[in-house]
Amino acid sequence: CVCTKANEAKAKAAFEARGLHVKYTRGHKYVGGFVGSAKMLDRWIEPKDSAWVRAIEALAMIAKRYPHSAYVGMTTVLQAEWQYIMRCVPDIGPKLAPVEEAMRKVFIPAVLSVDTPIDDDFRMLLGQGAKQGGLALRNPVTGAERLHKASLDANALLVSALLANENVMTGEHRKCVRKAGADYREGRVEM
Repeated sequence: CVCTKANEAKAKAAFEARGLHVKYTRGHKYVGGFVGSAKMLDRWIEPKDSAWVRAIEALAMIAKRYPHSAYVGMTTVLQAEWQYIMRCVPDIGPKLAPVEEAMRKVFIPAVLSVDTPIDDDFRMLLGQGAKQGGLALRNPVTGAERLHKASLDANALLVSALLANENVMTGEHRKCVRKAGADYREGRVEM
């Protein structure tokens, strides 16, 4: 049971009244995301940030000789890992600052073979999709809230059907997912 210290006694009494003995915690990994307190979230995300920074540094080393291979690894594999968490965990963007710093200071200069600092305007352009003239190197700090909202929008019908114990209308759910995806890509996700 994930609960606050203040609610633990109440939760324990409710579970024990039903003959259930449960482990209590302030936070826990759940379906690849995280549920719990901000302090426990920090303890959970920090090792992930460190691993991603090391992976970014490794891809930057590869980029010196094989820039396209490093770019493909970044956009199709590594970036997907933190984007999954961005979809699942609200308000995670600021906690991904070390990842963005490594992208801006290590990976992007390596893949583009430049020595100059990456300014905010250029970084924003690189975060755009190819159709908008960018490289789809998304900024995890600034994009997290929008990606999380798009995920909530995509699953709204599914969640409401589950909460109401109703049948899921798969056709309507697919339409909802497609619309949320299109809104996200076109920048129409309302915050």
